Amino acid sequence: MALPLPENVDSMWRATYGPYEPGPSLQEDLSVDVAIIGGGFTGLTTAYELRREDPG
Repeated sequence: MALPLPENVDSMWRATYGPYEPGPSLQEDLSVDVAIIGGGFTGLTTAYELRREDPG
C-alpha cells in the first residue's frame, strides 16, 4: 500500500522549470508527414526513431 505524499512535495519537472505555460496556438494550417501527439515514452521514442531513420 502506498503512503500519501505530503502536499508540499513537487515533481522534479515543476521544481526545475516552474508551472506549465502553454505556447501560442497555431495561426496557420500545416501539411506534415507525421504528427506526434504527446511527449510520453511512446511519443518521444517515436520521434527519436523517426529522426534516427531520416536525420534530414
